Amino acid sequence: MSVPVVATEGMVDGVVWVPANSVGAGVLADLASPGSTVTLKGAAQ
Repeated sequence: MSVPVVATEGMVDGVVWVPANSVGAGVLADLASPGSTVTLKGAAQ
C-alpha cells in the first residue's frame, strides 16, 4: 500500500494513522488491525 505522508504537530512519535476504509483500500479488511506493526519506507525517486 502506498499513501502520502503528512506529519502534524500533534502526532505522537511512533504512531501512524491511515483511514480504515477508503476507495480501493480497506485497511482493516485487507491489511491490518488496530495496533499492528508497520514499516515506513521512502518513495523511490
